[in-house]
Order: sequence, then C-alpha cells, then structure tokens
Amino acid sequence: EGKHIGKVIIDFKDQVVDIHKQTDTPFKEDKTYLITGGTRGLGLEIGKWLVNNGVRNLALLSRSGLSTSVDKEVVSEMQKNGANVKVYAVDVSELDQMTHVFSQIENELPAIGSIFHCAMVLDDGFLMDMDEDRFRKVLRPKVNGAINLHHLSKKFELDNFVLFSSISSLIGNVGQANYIVANALLDSFANVRKSQGLPATTI
Repeated sequence: EGKHIGKVIIDFKDQVVDIHKQTDTPFKEDKTYLITGGTRGLGLEIGKWLVNNGVRNLALLSRSGLSTSVDKEVVSEMQKNGANVKVYAVDVSELDQMTHVFSQIENELPAIGSIFHCAMVLDDGFLMDMDEDRFRKVLRPKVNGAINLHHLSKKFELDNFVLFSSISSLIGNVGQANYIVANALLDSFANVRKSQGLPATTI
C-alpha cells in the first residue's frame, strides 16, 4: 500500500549455491540458433553467450537490423570467433515478413535447432490512459511473434523454444498493464506448446 518508509534488503551472502558445471556443450555446430530482438540488449547478449559456448550458426532478427556501430562491432567479433552470423531486419509480428525470412534462413544457414524469442516493445502508462492501440503495440512483438515462430518452426525438430517473459506477469507492475498481459500470454502459450509435445520454456 506504499506505507513503508525506507527499504527492505534481502541478503544472500551466506547462502551456499551448488554449481554443476557441464563439460559437454548442449549446443550443436550443425544447427542454427535463431534470436528475435537479437541485435541489441538481452538478445545480443544471448547471441554472444551462444557463440562463446560453441554455437557456429546464428540468425539475429530485429526490426532495425544492425543500426549502431556497437551492434556491428559485436557481430563482427562473433564472426571473428568463427561463427556464421546472419542479421535479418524483420517485424516478427508480421507473418508474411517472417515467412520470407525463414525461407532466407533455410537457404543461407543449416536447419534451425533452437529459438530464443526476445523481441519486445514498451509503452508504459497508467491503465486509465491505455487504449486498444497501446495494448496491441506491446502485444504484437511478444505474442504475435511467438505464434508466428510457433507455426513457422513446426517442420524443424527444435531442442529449445525459449520465450522471454517477466516476473511482472506474476506480481504485476504499476504502469505496465499491457506488458504484463503480453508476458502472461507468453507463459500460457508455453503450456499450449507443451500440451502438443513441443519444447517450450518461459524465463
């Protein structure tokens, strides 16, 4: 209720965490790893992490493609490390655009083995100021994008289909009703895929 003055600190410094290191990489050199929202932020960090862990074929999808010198430098560094990185400028919420990009990927890279769906848009505001357009703006990349990926990837035997959600889908967040709904729908969609015997994880 906003009555607390000060701050609450949770301290984990004396907690023991067991680390189980996996010596064999779970990734496959002959598969392509597709990341939406892949040219910046979390998506780009995941791309770097995948390459550092042995991935050799990467498809990075985003609306803007490589738009900054920093993004270009990161991709160039991944390529220097031996990765075959392709960047595609596409709106993941548009099925016709995604169909075309999947066709390009099939022509330029090995079969898709895993998908990481990081695409997102924010449009924060109080619920009383929200309208349908502001909800759809935030839902499109996450929800429409996930559904497009679901349909277009059915012919591949995927190891992973990872949807990036948010803790806000569980506890809410003031000013982000549209974002919360989008993430809750991703969480539910993972259950739909699981019920069909398909891989799905929301983080």
